[in-house]
Amino acid sequence: MISLKDGLTRQEAADEARCSVSAVDRAIKCGELDAYKPGRQVVILPGDLAGWISSKQIKVKVSSGRRPRRVKINFSNAAY
Repeated sequence: MISLKDGLTRQEAADEARCSVSAVDRAIKCGELDAYKPGRQVVILPGDLAGWISSKQIKVKVSSGRRPRRVKINFSNAAY
């Protein structure tokens, strides 16, 4: 059984995720974030919010370890 008493409102979820309420609404609408509506208020469980936030993690590419090539610039033919 799901306990909704510890749930967050849309505004509280947005504050926790440091985003706008409309971003939370878009995530709910497209199915990225689970939400419940037991009455008039939309409730988001903290675990669902944490899962949604962690799914937005940015993956950083690690360089291959190769040194950048040196480019030699010849100024002798340059017109000033």
